[in-house]
Amino acid sequence: MEQQILSARRFGALALLLILLLSTPAAEAQTQLTGRVRGDDGRPIASALAEVHPASDSTQVEYTLTSELGFFAFRDLAPGAYVLTVTRLGFRDYREQIDVETGAALFEVTMERRPIALQGVTVEAERSRARTRFEESAGITVQEIGSAALKSIPVIAESDPLRAIEVLPGVTSVSDFSASFNV
Repeated sequence: MEQQILSARRFGALALLLILLLSTPAAEAQTQLTGRVRGDDGRPIASALAEVHPASDSTQVEYTLTSELGFFAFRDLAPGAYVLTVTRLGFRDYREQIDVETGAALFEVTMERRPIALQGVTVEAERSRARTRFEESAGITVQEIGSAALKSIPVIAESDPLRAIEVLPGVTSVSDFSASFNV
C-alpha cells in the first residue's frame, strides 16, 4: 500500500514537472505586436490594412484592419524579424522590417498622404414625360393657415404662428430655439 502511495506521488511529481517544462516555451512564444497608424497630420487612420509576415517567409501573412482610432494588434507571434506593411487608399504604402521581442510592443506608423487623380464622370439621363408634366403643372405652391386652423394647433400657452408653420407638409425646423425653417 505504501508502495502505491509512493508511486502515485512520483507520478504526480513527474506530471507536474512535465507540465511546467511544456508550458515554459509556450509562454515565451507569446508575443504581441500592437501599433497605431496616423496620417502625417497626426490624425488616426481607420480601416487601414495592416499585414505582418516573417522576414524569412512571405507566405505566412497575417492581416488585420485598424480601428476607428487607428490601432491594430497581432497576437501570438513568435519572437523574430518581421515585415510590417500598412496600406490605405489615399496614402503611400508603409513597409518596414521590425524585430519583435517577447512581450508586447507598441509600434507607431505615420503615413504620408498621396492624392489620387481620377478621371471625370459624366452622367446623362432623360426625363420621363410624367416628371416633365409634374414640373410644369406644380408651379409655386402656397399654403395658408387661417385663424381657426391656428387656434386648433396644440400649443403650450398662446398660439404661435412661427411654430404653426412646422405642421405644414415639407416644412421642418432647424431647432426648437431658432426661427429658421427648411422647406
